[in-house]
Order: sequence, then C-alpha cells, then structure tokens
Amino acid sequence: MRKSFLILFIVILVLSCPRNRAPETPQYVKVPQVVLPGVPDTFEVSTVDDDGDEIRYRFNFGDGTISEFGEYLPSGDTYKAIYTYRTPGDFYVRAQAQDRRKKNSGWSDQIKVYSGLGRIIWQLPSDDDYDCEVNSTAAVDDANNIYVGCIAGHIHALTAIGNERWRFSSNNEDEFISSPVVAPNGSVYCADRGGYLYRLNSATGAKQREVYIGEEIVATPAITRSNKVFINTLGGLYAYSENLDLLWRIDSIFGVSSVVIDELGYLYVGTESGYFYSLDTLGNIRWRYNIGDEVIASPVILGDGKIAIGAQDGRVYIFDRNSGFVCRSSAYDPISATLGVGSDGKLYVPTEGGRLVKLNFDGTSITEEWTFTTDGYNTSSPAIVRIASESDDIIYFKVSWAKKAQEDVDSLYMIRSNNSRIASAPIPQCAPSDEGLVSSPMVLHNGFIVIGAGIDENDEGGVVAVTARGTVALSPWPLFRGNRKNTGSLIGKQ
Repeated sequence: MRKSFLILFIVILVLSCPRNRAPETPQYVKVPQVVLPGVPDTFEVSTVDDDGDEIRYRFNFGDGTISEFGEYLPSGDTYKAIYTYRTPGDFYVRAQAQDRRKKNSGWSDQIKVYSGLGRIIWQLPSDDDYDCEVNSTAAVDDANNIYVGCIAGHIHALTAIGNERWRFSSNNEDEFISSPVVAPNGSVYCADRGGYLYRLNSATGAKQREVYIGEEIVATPAITRSNKVFINTLGGLYAYSENLDLLWRIDSIFGVSSVVIDELGYLYVGTESGYFYSLDTLGNIRWRYNIGDEVIASPVILGDGKIAIGAQDGRVYIFDRNSGFVCRSSAYDPISATLGVGSDGKLYVPTEGGRLVKLNFDGTSITEEWTFTTDGYNTSSPAIVRIASESDDIIYFKVSWAKKAQEDVDSLYMIRSNNSRIASAPIPQCAPSDEGLVSSPMVLHNGFIVIGAGIDENDEGGVVAVTARGTVALSPWPLFRGNRKNTGSLIGKQ
C-alpha cells in the first residue's frame, strides 16, 4: 500500500510539472541575398523560448553543410554565424534552434542565396519594335527606380526588379548615348544624340519641357541643387534654368566630356580641342589649361579643392580649383572613361588597353601603386563599394571584348583595392561596335549592379541586373557621375 502511494505521488508530481517547450522557429535577422565564393558572410537569426531557456542555433547552408550548434544565448538574442561558400550556385538556407534541455525547434523557412558575381537577376532585352542596346549609364532615384537610355531612342523607367514603369521616346528616334539624370526637383533630365534636351516627369514619363539645341549630344548633363542644367555638346557648352530656358552658351567649349560641379559651385569640363576649363555658373572662364590632346573623359572631384581628369594622351592631370594645373601622371593607354576615387582618396584609372591603374596623389605628384591588366578594351568607368567583411574598397569595372572560350564578350571584374582579384563574369553583348559598349556599372541599394549591354544571339542583354555585393563607398567620386542620380555634382550630393 505504501509503495503504491509513493508511485502515485511521483506520477502526480511529474504530471503537475510544466512540460519543456521547444523554442520558437528561428526568424531571419540578416541573410545576404548574394554571396561571393571565397568571401565570408554573416548570417543572423533570432527566436524566443517560452520557458525562458537559453538557446543555441545551427544553420543548413544548402550546399551540403549543416553547422554545429553554436554557443548558448539568452532567449531573444541574435545569433551570428560566419560562413564562406566555395562555389557559385543557388543555395537555400535554413536555421534551427535548441534549448538547454536539447529540445529542438522546427527548421525555419528556406531563404534563397545567390552565390557568384554577374549572375543575371533580370534583364530588359530588345523586342520586335526596338533594339535595346544600351550605352548610357543608369540613374537610380531614392526609391530604387532605374532610368536608362537605349540606342533605339528610348528612356526606360524600371522598378528595382526590372518591371518597366514607362518608356519615353525621343522626338526623332535619336539614340540616347548621354545618361539620364535624376534632379533634386524629382524630374529626369536627358539628352538625345540628335540635339534635344528633355525634362520628364519621373513618375509617368510625361514630357514637361524640351529644348532643341540642334547639336550632337553625347555628354551627360550636370545639375545643381537649384536644378540649373549644364551640358556640353559637339557645338558648344550650354547652361539652362530648371525649366530649360537658356541662360548662356559658349561656342568655344565643346566636346563629349561631361561637366562636373564642385562643392563651391565651380564648373569643370574637358574639350575636343584639348583644353580643360574651370568656369563659374554665370559662364565666366576662371582659367583654362592646354592638355594638348583630345579630352573624352569627364572630370572627377577629389576633395580639398582638387580635380582630376584622364586624357587621350594616356595621362591623368590634377588641377587646383583656384590656381589650375598641379601635376600629371606617366603616360598609359588612352583614357576615355571617367576615373574612380576610392574612400582613401586613391585614383582608379580605366584605360582603353583594358588596364585598371591605381594612382596615388600626394598633393604635389602622382605615383603608380599597381596595374591590373585584362585582355579587353576599357571605356567604362569603375564603381567603388565597401563590403562589411572586407577591409579594402572593392572596385567593379567592365571591359569589352575580353577573351573567354574563344569568343569576344564583355566582362565585369571585381577586385580589391590591394590588387587581389575576387571574381569576373561575362556580360551579354551583341557583336562589338567600333566604340565598344561604354555603359558603366551602377550599384543599386541592394548591392546588385545594373549595367547596359548589347543583345547577343540568345536575345540576352539590353539592361541587365546582375548579382554583386556592396554599398557605395564614402568617397567624393565612387561612381561614373559621382552618385546614383548621375548629377555630376558635389552640391547636395546623394
């Protein structure tokens, strides 16, 4: 009897004790959308345990690797795991939690991770009505909407996932080589090769204003905080008001080099005749310098009152905003593309011979730090980003006609600022033109890159969004026109 009572007491005691409940299924705090083989990334999850137990986590990374459980953390704390993928591909990540009493949660919903540089996420190719070969560089607004021109004479407005919001057609179906610009007033300014300059409603694509300059336009407009527009043409340099009323013109300054504007509002531009100019916004020439060879590239602002530009003689020239010429570099291949400026102030110089040269300017002279050599042809500008797991800047740049599998293709390269290569990837293109495709990489807010291309025999190309990583570097000039909006201006830079 006594024994039976003891057994009954134990059973009642056990049944009356609260049962240990498993932790809730983990929730993702941070998982990268894109990873790069060989580059470590951080994966973060969190959950709670209703019993208040400490929790530990493990990941199934989708490539055959299931990690060991990590250290125990208080309920609700975020767990961080660092993992490095070794191969490109699509991988599906899941996480699981376990409490102190070894009770496991369910596995979380899987989340897709892209591994590899340059994998196509979406594209806007040609259709039966137009050829979407793209030489202009995309502009991106604060909502991650994308604006880009094509040689069929259209400005395409796209969402961040590649859906076309609207399409604007130039008056005479003249191609857009010049890149669109998102102005502080929210309008999109663009210029076709036939000589028209437009102001468009960014929400609808409706034409708000136009002006016929009547001269070939390849350069991209520069726009101030007050929405004044400055544009170089093959017939002269022009200044316009916000509503495209002519303010002034200078016939002696002309070419394909785009105007840039420093933080004090001074203008800088190169010319077809080989001169480099500084002007004020009223059109008064402050100084000029005879480089002696054609200037195709656009200038960049270095900060501290210094400006740099590459020329067809293969040299980089540094100028002081007040006194003019400071120094020049050694000669390389002709330079057609805008330079990039790293977060440490170093210059990245793309050359037509396919090289990317890193230069250091110490205030009085220019020295070379390294040269990265490809077998392609480089006429597009670099994009410079930072990745949290990397201590160096990351530089993206595109070359045309790089050799791969015995074919000529465009390639996107990704290297560190210490000259170590991370990856490269082919970008679809059509048969190479004499000039090559000159669209520069544009970094979206999610780190993906949008780039213009031609159309290959499989109808791939046009406007292409590809996998990439990074946030735009904190430097005076990390992108083609200094910022995502292509304003070419440090005034109100975004």
